[in-house]
Amino acid sequence: MLDLLHEACESLDAALELKRLAYEGKLSVDEVVTDLGELTDRELEALGDNLRTFPMGCDLIELAVGPCASDYSPDVLLANAILADRMGLPLHVCAYAVADVAENYGMRPIELFRRLVRNVRVPVDVDHIGAHGPMRFPRDITACEGTCYLEGPPFKECPRGRIHRRLIDKERQQGEDLEEWAELAASICVNVTGEGGQDAEAHAAPLDEMKRVAETARHSGAGVGAILHVADGEDEFADGLKAAVEEVKADYLAVEGGPFNRAEDRLSAFRRAVVACRVFAPGKVVLTNGAYEDELVVGLRAGLNGALSGFPKNHHGYMVGYEPGTARRGKFGLPKVLAIMRKTLGSRYGNTKVPAGWEELEGITRAALFLGSNLLYPRDVAGIPIGDVHWVAALRSNAARELSDEVRSVEEVASEVDADTVALLGGRFPAWGLALTLDELGVSEVLISDPDAWVERATVRLLDEELDATVHAMAGDDRKAVKEADAAFVTAVMPGIAERLAERTGAMTVC
Repeated sequence: MLDLLHEACESLDAALELKRLAYEGKLSVDEVVTDLGELTDRELEALGDNLRTFPMGCDLIELAVGPCASDYSPDVLLANAILADRMGLPLHVCAYAVADVAENYGMRPIELFRRLVRNVRVPVDVDHIGAHGPMRFPRDITACEGTCYLEGPPFKECPRGRIHRRLIDKERQQGEDLEEWAELAASICVNVTGEGGQDAEAHAAPLDEMKRVAETARHSGAGVGAILHVADGEDEFADGLKAAVEEVKADYLAVEGGPFNRAEDRLSAFRRAVVACRVFAPGKVVLTNGAYEDELVVGLRAGLNGALSGFPKNHHGYMVGYEPGTARRGKFGLPKVLAIMRKTLGSRYGNTKVPAGWEELEGITRAALFLGSNLLYPRDVAGIPIGDVHWVAALRSNAARELSDEVRSVEEVASEVDADTVALLGGRFPAWGLALTLDELGVSEVLISDPDAWVERATVRLLDEELDATVHAMAGDDRKAVKEADAAFVTAVMPGIAERLAERTGAMTVC
């Protein structure tokens, strides 16, 4: 295993094989976490970046936003959500805060949540939700100033012994239905740091309850995320990762460092945690919900897709991007986290902006609508899923509902093809789904053209393993591909790129 990890630091082909082994269930979490400890910091960053690359990972860099706090009014909560939505930033909604605000203004929590979802187009992720709907906490918790983040590590539990003192009777009596929340959410995030997971028993709900919440989310078609602590960076971290991917069966993972990173070498441990999550995250997305500024920087270099932040009074507003002594409730974290992302990675990562916004969300949503849920994660090509959990979440957004009439399905497009040889301009996931569908209809040859040599090579390799049709790489020569094919389609994801390709080649766009 160590030899493969070393090789995957330098080779995208080896990184692809590493990820395939993870999907096949042939990797041990304990062994991978241990062996990652043998890599240098530079190797960890190189490996994490390779695993973030298409198609092993998701190569979007995102900034998710917490719009909620218990002492907001409904108007302020909704305005925060709408403002984030206008920027194309996905929402991370704390259910307990929605419930507190609703209760203070004579509303049912689900009623306020419905209003929020109705007023935004971006996907909405929900956190702090239990078997009886929104978790409920006493005021000294919901108004906590962030003692743990302000004082700094090392903590396993809340330093004031109170973080998860839930009002269980209130949860049972509030009349909320977990299934209703799951139906409205694009995804639901659970926490595996508690009893049965990383055994910080006063820090989070028991693992058994979190598994029930995750099962309800999956039954509704929503994605599932899991929060885990860096902890000691070794055995305790491995326990959390196993709980997340083997017990909860989470799609995306959120790594929390900050005061809950108790490793001797904090930054190396944070890198290692991010890379291990990259190896095992089924839905290819790895975020942080809590990280000091130095952890966020090294985490972005080591493969993070992004971070959760928030408006003032939202706890994610201070949990990412600050340091002991400055991380306290009331911070408006969004600008600071955005600045750290752009300083660390630049204004663009590949063909997408840092952080991703409406252009990227529209492209993913259109592509997901084109493919449809049956051709998306966890559906795979030669062991690698088509798309990632973002694509699944996008289908559960209002953006998808608004765009649905503009995008034809892959089946409809393929049914009109009368050709032996088809060129696909753009080698990413729309090409995978269209190639699969055309193969079932008897097309004999598929030509793949992409300006990114790795994208083209990986797609040709995987499709060649999967299809009966012969698959050829065209070395990014779109005009040659169109000339040699009987029919040609633009299968790029980003709308601007797709339009330019169509104008230049005469090929038809599909999404």
